[in-house]
Amino acid sequence: MSNTKICKICGESKDIDEFRVNSRMCRGCQNIHQKLYMYNYYERNKKRLIEMNLNAYYEKNPIRKKMGRPRKYNIEEEIQYTC
Repeated sequence: MSNTKICKICGESKDIDEFRVNSRMCRGCQNIHQKLYMYNYYERNKKRLIEMNLNAYYEKNPIRKKMGRPRKYNIEEEIQYTC
């Protein structure tokens, strides 16, 4: 029984341990292929993904809070005019 397989991308004969289960690509070629696919996926679906994430954020956070650092005290209460 043969313990080698031929990668369909690089064409090299490699040990079976360098392949994932039921895959014809070696791990190195598959990692490169997946990286390129995901890069292109995000470029193609950029608008949809941004819109989907914004909608999910606003569903989870319906009440808008004040932006910025909270004040430690109210300045108007501290100023007391004595006449």
